[in-house]
Order: sequence, then C-alpha cells, then structure tokens
Amino acid sequence: MASWSAPRLIEDDDGAGLQAVFDERRRGADDFFAQAEKARGLVVYSEPTSALGVAWGVRTFRRALREARVDRPLITYDWSRGWRGFFIVPDVKVPHLHRGRGRRLAHWLARYSRAHPDHTLDIVAMSGGCYVALQALEHLPADVSVKRCILMAGAFSPEYDLSPALERVAERMYVYYSPGDWLTVGLGTCIFGCNDGVHGFAVGNRGPLLRDHPHYREKLVVRKYTWRWLKYGYIGDHPTARSRGFLAKEVLPALHP
Repeated sequence: MASWSAPRLIEDDDGAGLQAVFDERRRGADDFFAQAEKARGLVVYSEPTSALGVAWGVRTFRRALREARVDRPLITYDWSRGWRGFFIVPDVKVPHLHRGRGRRLAHWLARYSRAHPDHTLDIVAMSGGCYVALQALEHLPADVSVKRCILMAGAFSPEYDLSPALERVAERMYVYYSPGDWLTVGLGTCIFGCNDGVHGFAVGNRGPLLRDHPHYREKLVVRKYTWRWLKYGYIGDHPTARSRGFLAKEVLPALHP
C-alpha cells in the first residue's frame, strides 16, 4: 500500500488547506487508509457550501453510509472554507473557484487510483459540492475513473453538459432533484446565479436537460422527488434532502458492489 503521511487532502492556492475528515474521531491517515485497503476502496463526499462555517450534514451522511451497509470508509472533501463559504453567496457563483478545487480533487483521486488500481472509488455530492465533483470528473486523466457518482440537489444549471464527466464514470451517475426545492436552487440561483454562472432554476429543482448522447442513455439515471420519500423525512426541500433515512434507504444502496 502506498504511504500517505498526513490527513490532508489537498493544499489550495489560497493556502486555506482543504481538509480530509477521516471519521468522527479524526483518526490518523495511516489508520484510515488501512481500513480503505481492507475494504478495497473508499467513498468521497463533496460537501455543500460550508454556510456560516458549519459542515452541514456530514455526520448524518456518515451514519447513513453505515446504515446502508457500505463498508468502505468515507473521506469528505471540505472544499468550501474561509470567508467565502461562511457568507455563502461569495462561494456560489464563482465558476473558476469551483473548477480549481475540482482539479485538485481530480489530482488526489488520480494519485489514489494509481496507487490502488484494484480499489473502488465512488463520489457522492450535495448542493454546491455537485459542481465541484463534476469538475473533478472532467479533469481526471483518461486512465482514471470512478465507479459511480451521485449528485443530490445540485446548484449548477440544468443545461450544463454532463457528457465529459460521464466519460469518467464507469457505471452510473445518479442525479436527484425536487421541484419542491424552490428556495435554495430556485429563487436563490435565479438571484445569485448557479455554480456555473447561469441565472435561473438549478438542476436540483428542474433536473438535467437530457441530450441525445450515448453517455446520457447508458450511464445517467435521473430520479425526481416522489411523495413516498416523505416517510424518510425528506419533504422535497433543500435541507431535508440530507435526511439519514432517505440517504440510507434510497440513495446510498446504489454504492453496493
């Protein structure tokens, strides 16, 4: 197994230091990667914008992953740090910032994949983290891919072309959206703009614009909100998309081998 000497994911250009949180006790990197070696892979979670400095829903996500019986360890990509994330809006409509942080995640994923070519890599992203995840996929080298990608309540525009990212997904990309999520990825993105700079309702509200492209037909799975998800505590808005029951029962089982 390759040596990973420090629990730091990537150092950003601004020096903020984009952290990798290994688990609730924040174990050392050696312990974490030993677990990844045993499970033959890991799950990467691209977090939402850290509004007011809070890592929204990360602990719930970890618990949902365990409840879904996904045994691979979780690494969270804390890409939204500093004053931009704290005040939310400066971290939303900055396409070059998201691209840069996506490139850094791509670099890390490529290093890990080449050091562990037999491991399974999956990406799950929420809200603003979806666009960062897409940028990471688009910047992966041609010889590197993830097995699956799940995008929930994304804040990028419905017209955004997913085909370059789909090229780096081996099996499926799942996109979840809800017309009831009208405040954050509806009114909010109409006023302040989507992550890719377009003003209008985001993909998390409208779903992606489907294209006549083989990657769309073969790999893309679009899931629209349904009232049966109410029993898991997901009422169709932005905050409750992070409901543990919904994640554990309806979303994360897709990560099973």
